[in-house]
Amino acid sequence: MNKVYLVIDLKSFYASVECVERGLDPF
Repeated sequence: MNKVYLVIDLKSFYASVECVERGLDPF
C-alpha cells in the first residue's frame, strides 16, 4: 500500500474521530 494513501486514510480517520468527539455524525 502506498504511503501517500495511508497518510490520507489516517487523516480521514482522525477527522472522523474528531467529529465524533464533538458530538457530530462523520457519516
